[in-house]
Amino acid sequence: MPDAEQERLLWKRDCAVIAVGLRTMRRPGELGQIKGRHVRDRNGLLEIFIRKSKTDQHAQGRWIPIDPSRNPLTSPDAILREMLEAWGQESDAPIFRSIAGKQLSAQAVSSIVRKRAAQVGLEGRYTGHSLRIGGAVLALQGGMTMAEIRAVGGWKSDAVLRYLRAIEVALGGASEKMGF
Repeated sequence: MPDAEQERLLWKRDCAVIAVGLRTMRRPGELGQIKGRHVRDRNGLLEIFIRKSKTDQHAQGRWIPIDPSRNPLTSPDAILREMLEAWGQESDAPIFRSIAGKQLSAQAVSSIVRKRAAQVGLEGRYTGHSLRIGGAVLALQGGMTMAEIRAVGGWKSDAVLRYLRAIEVALGGASEKMGF
């Protein structure tokens, strides 16, 4: 059973995994591979480096900026900075790791998402991929264009449309248009 300090660290880590996963729309395995050297502050703008992804099989990688938002309680930038301060940022260590220092697997990220969703009373089936889907849905709801969503999430195909078609119709006022 983790002690209170370990629980505090795990809470910070889990919040950062979820916030960064949603904001960057990354796959669970990509989140687990982020090391300390893959996070940098460039003139106040936090950036993370995704070394390799499903659509980047040659591992060219890319830096993804994470801009601060107005609310420090929900800002992925502030949440990640707070976690890094609490956990430390060693160059070769994964930033999202277990208490024992091991890199989180895709399954571990899914476990975190399921556990934290259940704790806040969300019903449904949640996995690590929910961060990618949820990030795309939140981006669309917030007014981002499809091109912006695809760029942030790294979608090269139209696969993202499978997640967004129904929500796009709802945002367009489908119920009212149908006379409800």
